[in-house]
Amino acid sequence: MASRQPRWIRRRFSSGQAESPLHRNITQEEVGKAAAFLLSDHAGAITAENIFVDAGYHAVGL
Repeated sequence: MASRQPRWIRRRFSSGQAESPLHRNITQEEVGKAAAFLLSDHAGAITAENIFVDAGYHAVGL
C-alpha cells in the first residue's frame, strides 16, 4: 500500500499535464539538468532568480 499514490495525487499530476502549455509533466532529468546548468560556469552571472522547471505551468497563472 505504501508504494501506491493516493488518487488525489494522480488527479493532480494528470490535471497539471493537461493545463500546462507543453501538455506534459516534467522529468527528474529536466530538473537535474537545470540544477547542473546553475552549478556550471555558464550560469556565473545568474543571481537571486527563481527558475521554473514546470513545463510552462507558472506562465498560465495556475
